[in-house]
Amino acid sequence: MLKSLMLIVCLMCLSFDGVTKTVTVNGSMLVHSKILAIEKSRINALIKKDWRTIESIMSEECIHITTDGSLRTKAQYMNKVKNSTSRFAMFKTKDINVRIYDDVVITTGHYENSKRINGATSAIKYGVFTRVYKKRHEMWLLVSHQATVNSI
Repeated sequence: MLKSLMLIVCLMCLSFDGVTKTVTVNGSMLVHSKILAIEKSRINALIKKDWRTIESIMSEECIHITTDGSLRTKAQYMNKVKNSTSRFAMFKTKDINVRIYDDVVITTGHYENSKRINGATSAIKYGVFTRVYKKRHEMWLLVSHQATVNSI
């Protein structure tokens, strides 16, 4: 019975929105759910320019590598985004893959977004991402982010 229940839970996870896959190595579905909630919170915070939420998700030593190849510390990234006059008009992720390794989680997936710049909406940018989270003091914190634009 327990094996059947675990199989059902795993199958449900693999079909979550049809785009999420989990590989668990010494992990749990609870961790998977927490990471997906952080991912969703991060996207919502980017759209709303909720910098407190973004700062709370990122560890102090977080490295953020952008689609133009810029490598920024947390402080540099926060300074740039807080002073930006643009904002995300739309931001979606899909095909999220969550890999859990004890106190480290790696997420990968695809994204699409567009920005509002001086009243105009930019063309949609498509790309892939990798984010690494580390558990510290019972909290999952983003320690590394890297995004790459790809053409569709």
